[in-house]
Amino acid sequence: MSSPVTVETDLREILNKMDERFDKLEQRFDKLDARFDKINERFEKTDEKLDKLTQEINQTNIKLATVETKLTGLESQVRELGGTQKNQLWSLIVIVAGALLGITAKLFLSNS
Repeated sequence: MSSPVTVETDLREILNKMDERFDKLEQRFDKLDARFDKINERFEKTDEKLDKLTQEINQTNIKLATVETKLTGLESQVRELGGTQKNQLWSLIVIVAGALLGITAKLFLSNS
C-alpha cells in the first residue's frame, strides 16, 4: 500500500490570496458601480431634456392654435375691408364725376 501524501500549506497564505482576489473583485464592482452611476446620470439628463422638449412642443402647439385663431379673425376683417374699399372707390368715382359735371356745366353756363 502506498502512503498518503500530505501537503503542508499555511492557512494564512491561502486566506491572504483569497482576500486579495476579493479585493480585486470589489474594485471591479466599484468601477462597474461608477459606470452605472454615470449611465443613470445621463438617463436622468436625457429625461429632463425630453421633458423640456415636450413642454416646449406643447407651448408651441398652444401658440400655433392662438395664431390660427387670430388669422381667422384677420381674414374676416380683411373681407370687410375689401367690401368697404369697393364702396369708397365707387363713392369717390361718383363724387369726381359729379364735380366734373358741375365744373363742366358751370363753364358752359357762364360762357353763354
